[in-house]
Amino acid sequence: MSEPEKKKLKPNDNSAVASSIVSALSSSIAASSTKVNTRNALQKTEDLEQIRKTLLLSLVPSMNDKSDIYNTKQIISLGDKNSNIIREGDLVVFFINHDIMKAEVIKKGHTFDCRFGSFLHENIIGKPFGSKIYSHAEKRPTRRKKEDTTMDNADKKPFVYVLKPTPHLWTLVLKHRTQILYHADISLILTHFKLRPGSVVIEAGTGSGSLSTSISRAIMPNGHLFTFEYHKERYLHAMNEFKNNGLYNITITNGDVCQNGFTPNTTTTPIILSDTLRPKYEPSQILGEDKSGTVDGVFLDLPKPWLCIPNVFRLLRVGGKFCGFSPCIEQIQETANALRQFDFVEIKCVECLVKEYMSNNVEVSTVDHYFKKSDTTTQQTSTTEKRLFSAVPEMKGHTGYLIFATKFQLKE
Repeated sequence: MSEPEKKKLKPNDNSAVASSIVSALSSSIAASSTKVNTRNALQKTEDLEQIRKTLLLSLVPSMNDKSDIYNTKQIISLGDKNSNIIREGDLVVFFINHDIMKAEVIKKGHTFDCRFGSFLHENIIGKPFGSKIYSHAEKRPTRRKKEDTTMDNADKKPFVYVLKPTPHLWTLVLKHRTQILYHADISLILTHFKLRPGSVVIEAGTGSGSLSTSISRAIMPNGHLFTFEYHKERYLHAMNEFKNNGLYNITITNGDVCQNGFTPNTTTTPIILSDTLRPKYEPSQILGEDKSGTVDGVFLDLPKPWLCIPNVFRLLRVGGKFCGFSPCIEQIQETANALRQFDFVEIKCVECLVKEYMSNNVEVSTVDHYFKKSDTTTQQTSTTEKRLFSAVPEMKGHTGYLIFATKFQLKE
């Protein structure tokens, strides 16, 4: 309160002075509170925007290596009704049938060609994922079966479906640099590891990146995957794919873990997409000879996984999970012996086999005439067409053995 205002008040008018002081303090507090609330609101808005960007990248990654995936036109609110719309630069999976799929990045002026026709990318932009796209130039096969599902019965135009690249679909369309794990095994591994956002996992044997992609997407946004690949070419291919696919929570290393352990080296490369979208942990925080109890799970796909068990035991936290994949039962036996030496518990081996069924139209005999009254003693057996399920005779995939174990207590 200013001096002139004080002079206007009577000396004994204490209540008026107190009232003026309280009013001034209230105004000051309100102004300060407004500033704090504004600052908190701005910070909250920035945090929410970052969460939206992170979630969007984990759900609908842009895989165009020639464009900035952080363009605001591509990173949109998940609450937007257009968040499922295909944009230029998005990767889509062209689904022809259960056995023929291909992934391509959508670019104006490009065309997807297959034996059923040509599909312009421009006709796909703006359509929602899951849309049926018709060919603009038909390439019908000379002999077409009646049950060919790639032909629409109404207008006889060839079509394909454009699907969102989920981890499952990515496993089916990725380029094979090695034998890969399919989702029969992958789902079992993720469930056994009890992965959730924030988990820290080590993988040795990156290969084609099938399991790496599923682990990365399962532990987003604040989890981390450290993956090791000893083959230099596969390491470089995997690193580029992880970056193009927006898998920012991966650190990949070119090294032999059987000889050198899970230690970072000059080739250790974190997938950094921006200052805000980058691995949460530095390799020095998790890996290294002086670290212990820093990871939640370790997966090995190696010729001699038992050589890594001492380092696996050291880096796993108590209650952490181990899994190894081997094509031969002798490898599983050696690994199990090494696990017992380090007091691992819940050691078990699983072979995951899958049989797929497809629906087909088949003719079956009916017995309805047996229940109809008739004077004739002989009747012709009638047939009808029904849609039944039958096993697919040939399936893509290979069998192998998964060995699981849990670190229960520290070895004395």
